[in-house]
Amino acid sequence: MEYGSAAKYWLDQLGNYSESEFLKKPADDGWCMGQVYIHLILGSDHFFAANSAACQEGKGEIKKGGKNQYGTLIFFLKRFPPMKFKLPKSGVQPREPENIEYVRNKLTKTIEKIQKSAASLNGFDPKMKIKHPGFGYLNAEEWLQLNEFHFQHHMRQKNQLDKFLKS
Repeated sequence: MEYGSAAKYWLDQLGNYSESEFLKKPADDGWCMGQVYIHLILGSDHFFAANSAACQEGKGEIKKGGKNQYGTLIFFLKRFPPMKFKLPKSGVQPREPENIEYVRNKLTKTIEKIQKSAASLNGFDPKMKIKHPGFGYLNAEEWLQLNEFHFQHHMRQKNQLDKFLKS
């Protein structure tokens, strides 16, 4: 798996939007495209890639097993199921970004963080794990895989927003 490839796809797609399209919200209280991008960036930087790095730095727990039934299923499928998930109550609605260039710069830095974490996977301890609230204990590599799954999962939302913007 090439870590960061899903994020690169999202980066390449930024050129498809005008500033006004990027911030246009559907009527159903959904997110604008810019908010989806901010969600993906924050999720990667502060959750997925951050936990991968923490595992690599030995800041987790030594566990033989780890994933619960949901985690096992997602890693077997190599993707999230095609359904909507609710953010936990602690989850914050992503803010609207300032503009596309801001997102381009942030996402470029996110990709660099993902690639840096992936490059340092050689020799990582697969038993060093951090608990995901829904999927159980994951190691450094699994956190990066889950990050890819997360970027891919939001493709359905992106496609729906693209249709909305064309209508």
